[in-house]
Parts: sequence; structure tokens; C-alpha cells
Amino acid sequence: GLEIPRAAATNAAMLLVNLSFVLVFYKELKITSFDPAQATTIGINANGMHYALMTLVAATTIAAFESVGSILVIAMLIVPGAAGHLLNDRLSRMLAISLIIAGLSAVMGHIGAITVPGWFGLRDTSTAGMMAVAAGAIFICVFFFAPRHGVTSRAFNRILLSMGIIRDDILAFLYRFQELAPEGSAPVSASDVENAVKAGRIAKLAMWDLVRRRLVNQSTNGLALTEEGRSMARSLVRSHRLWEAYLCDKMGFCAGYVHYSAHRLEHVTDQAMQDKLGFTPRYAEHYH
Repeated sequence: GLEIPRAAATNAAMLLVNLSFVLVFYKELKITSFDPAQATTIGINANGMHYALMTLVAATTIAAFESVGSILVIAMLIVPGAAGHLLNDRLSRMLAISLIIAGLSAVMGHIGAITVPGWFGLRDTSTAGMMAVAAGAIFICVFFFAPRHGVTSRAFNRILLSMGIIRDDILAFLYRFQELAPEGSAPVSASDVENAVKAGRIAKLAMWDLVRRRLVNQSTNGLALTEEGRSMARSLVRSHRLWEAYLCDKMGFCAGYVHYSAHRLEHVTDQAMQDKLGFTPRYAEHYH
């Protein structure tokens, strides 16, 4: 019959032990890992769970050393978990994603060890090493392109956030201009808007986006709010004035830079928050 290698049998046994341990003690492992003090107060032996987990990690590492060597063991201990954490913050999903990444690394590495050396005229290479390379390649992709924690995604989200703030600033500026300007005044020119919001080239993109969303009308004379844009701008300005009033009257924070604090808060204030501030629109109109 087909003889199973001793290393494969050892690793399979360790897999079953680890899987059984995690499934049986998942809740205990979860709470002792994140809050051992709380675990102790509800009767879970945090130290016992810690040492049991460390013992299994050590046993698994020793078993894996025999078959794949130190390179793959270290790669598989670190990379799948780190990549899984970048992809999801929920522990159960993180564990599942880590297992998938580890499996992909193993398959891709084995295929790469067979095929890649032939591209360079070589016979073969270390399967464990190629698995580590595959794991590293997956991690690099996740590091840059993970939906929430990836470098590229975070940079893109920061750009979107900046764009949203600049759009709000333009709407509020146009509203204040129309509020204070005499009736029949000419619209605000695009250059005046750029100078007011001090956002550089991104202000032009923000103005284009506001026109695209039909919040602002653009003509040869300049920019003017549409009805929908005026409604949104009114809410922004009201939020700003409510925060200035609240910070000054309720918290005694009446320094000259209260405007900047209110400016930051207005972008995250919805109607429910406005209502909870406890001011009426008429009262808020006194705070510019």
C-alpha cells in the first residue's frame, strides 16, 4: 500500500489537535487574549489558557520544522494572520481568511517551485521557500489594496474625505455670500471660491463635482447655489453656528479659535445631532 510520510502524519495530527482546541475553547481563547482580567473575573483561568496556547504553538512549530524548515514555519506563523487582520477586524472571519491565505500560499508555492525554475533553465527549487515567497506576494497585495486598511485604500479614502470637506466649505461659503450680499449681486467667481477655501487645485475638482451633483450652477459670471445646494448649505451653516453657540454658552469655550472647532464639527453633524444641541434655528442665526 501507499506509505504516508511520517512528517505528513505528524502535521496532520497537529492540525487535528489545533483545530479541536480552537473549536472547543474558542470563546475562552477570545476573551483571554483580549481581556485576561475580565476572563479571570468570570471564572476562566487566563494563565492556563495562555500556557496551553503557547504549548500548542511550540509543538506545531517543532512538528513543522521537521518537514518544511524554519523559513516556511516563520512565514506561515506571521503572514496569514497579518494579512487576515488587514482584510477584516472580526476575529472569526480573520481566522477563516488566514486559513484561506495559508492554503493559497501552499498551493501557489508548490506550483511555483515546479514551474518557475524552468523559466531560468533550472530543474527545481525549494518548495518551502516558494511557499514563503507566495505568502509574501499575497501579503504585499493585501498591504496595498485591502479595502479598509490597505495603503492605497486609506490614501484614496483620505482624498475622498478631503474632497467632501472642501465641497462642504464651498457650499457654506456660497451660502454666506448670498446671505450677506445685496439682492441682485453677481455670482461668486471660481477664482474667489478657490481663494476662500484655500484648497489649491483640488478646489477645482470639488467645484466640478458640485456642478455634477447639481448643487451648484456654473455660468460665465460665476457660481451660484441651486435649491438643493442651498438647503444643504443652510444645514451646514446652521450646524456651524449651533456648535459655536454650544461651545461658547454651554462649555465656556469662547476663545477666538472656537470657529475652527465648530468648522471641524459641522462636517459630521446630522439633523439628529442638531436637534440634540438644544438650540432653535432662530437662536443659532445670531452666531456667525
